[in-house]
Amino acid sequence: MEIVESEMATKPEGDDKLKELMTITIPIVIAPGQQCYCGQCRDYSVAEFQCSHCYHWFHQQCINFDVGPAIPFMTAYHFMCKKCNNSQEEVFTKKQANYASMCQTVIANLMCASNGRSYFSLEKEVIPFLDRNWDIFTSQPRRSGSSWPGVLHKALVGNELFNVVDEGAESVVCLSCQELSTIGPSYERFRALTSQLKTSVSKRSAHSIQGSDVSLQSVGDGSSLITGDNLENNLGLGKSLRKGSIAGSGGQVGQSQGREGGGGGGGGGNVRSTRRATAAAVAAGGGGSGIFGASEKDDAKTKLTQFGFPVDHPLNTENYRYSLVEVDPHAKYRKQWEESEYTAGKPIPGYFYRVVLYPKVVLSLHDRAQKMKLSESQTVVTGEKGYSMIRATHSVHTGTWYFEATITEQSEGAATRIGWSQIMATLQAPCGFDKFSYSWRSRKGTVFHNSRGKHYAEEGYTKGDVIGCLIHLPKVSSSDMIPSSKCVYGIPTGPVKHGKSGTKGEFVKIKPFSEGSLANYLTDSYKDRPVIRFKHIYYFEDILGDAKKVEKQLKPLPQSSITFYRNGECLGTAFRDIYAGVYFPTISIYKSASVAVNFGPDFRFPPPESENWLPFLN
Repeated sequence: MEIVESEMATKPEGDDKLKELMTITIPIVIAPGQQCYCGQCRDYSVAEFQCSHCYHWFHQQCINFDVGPAIPFMTAYHFMCKKCNNSQEEVFTKKQANYASMCQTVIANLMCASNGRSYFSLEKEVIPFLDRNWDIFTSQPRRSGSSWPGVLHKALVGNELFNVVDEGAESVVCLSCQELSTIGPSYERFRALTSQLKTSVSKRSAHSIQGSDVSLQSVGDGSSLITGDNLENNLGLGKSLRKGSIAGSGGQVGQSQGREGGGGGGGGGNVRSTRRATAAAVAAGGGGSGIFGASEKDDAKTKLTQFGFPVDHPLNTENYRYSLVEVDPHAKYRKQWEESEYTAGKPIPGYFYRVVLYPKVVLSLHDRAQKMKLSESQTVVTGEKGYSMIRATHSVHTGTWYFEATITEQSEGAATRIGWSQIMATLQAPCGFDKFSYSWRSRKGTVFHNSRGKHYAEEGYTKGDVIGCLIHLPKVSSSDMIPSSKCVYGIPTGPVKHGKSGTKGEFVKIKPFSEGSLANYLTDSYKDRPVIRFKHIYYFEDILGDAKKVEKQLKPLPQSSITFYRNGECLGTAFRDIYAGVYFPTISIYKSASVAVNFGPDFRFPPPESENWLPFLN
């Protein structure tokens, strides 16, 4: 009985002790002095990061690098400010936080939120805060269950950073050093790495272009066709480079599985590309250092056209466009991104890649309907069955441009339409089907726009005829004349550089085309687009907007025109005041016919010099 009374007498004393500890407070003082780019001192209410070289602190909203979600007093990272880096760019790598680092951050945040209180209940305050912010600290699976408090208690008791007071089943904890300004990453252990980042970060992308002499080999001098029909019989990128036949191409990448507007579900098991989980795996797999973003081993197996493009390039569809990418040697910090455990399983940023451009103007391997068969030189196209379309690799929006198309084969009942189209024109219909295209038909010499035919010539054209296509596009009076790419590409295409607010999900606004000559026009970099993987090769994916909405933005371009020639004879202006926009040479074929294109500079029937035109090859 005496023992029980003694226990009952000591229990209130323990509770009183814990309550007394929980009332202890200290003043939280922020040291004055300039720290960040903004010239302000530290701010414990926002996430801050300490430079590993100058040891200054920088507010998250003042950093240009996307550090991801963060809270104040985090310590598991490496950061170098742009003032200390020779490349004038920030370097950031997030690390996995251990229990001690997590709890130090948690207690520091609780101290600020409670006006300097020192002690906190492990089970009632520390663990709930940690659980709410678990995904910020680590990518490891979330801990749960009754054993969790015991695991955390064991980690804290043996660590000199904390003072743990136990009274029965209750535990309270405080920081051994309660000067919050001293909490930061332990850079001394990583001084060697920091020095390496400072001196050689600009060289880290150089290795990404090694092996390009292998991957850019020509496929040979064969004369077979590149088609979109034989995917089941052609392994494409899985086979070694070989000379001769290159039949088999493309494949549809759009219509992803369960994801609106994504790149998945195609014949090659293509999914949105994610980085390997560990740096060791990256090194073992080649680290994505091949010229097309995949490994050098995959690049060596890639079957290429004579222009260095994969034969199995995914085809554009009504809603999706795909652009081959290569590693951008000027994009920094790729290795840091790969080594960071925080980015494990995350989509690869488009920042690390750039679009591969065709070295000359030819018919596009991927901007075509699947039924269109393309020669190895990509200058002759053959159709079959119903009307379908193919565009050239390059486009114009200003100037006067000319190309020729020769009808090399045209069976009875077949027909062709030759002209110009914008990117929104559907590939599964003839040129002239919608408001985005203009054409001249071989039958009866009719011209078409928006599915409306108009008499143009007394007769059409047939096998052996050479059709000249001249387009005149004066400078636009304002950027509003041409539909903005924000409208053409219907959704924001990916989070990129955050604004000053630092909030997740902000997007860079895509500027519409501005007034100016074609010589000064630069294409989009596409670096804000998602990157997908199709048959070991990486591509940018564009999701096109609603054609009806884009049609509402179309505006006639005064004094613009399209003129056609037949065997050197000018047949007059077919269209005047066409819609302002970016136009591609376009061929559409019905049933069995073949058309050879000539983009210059030497033409069989060039227009008069008085027209002040340029060959489209320019």
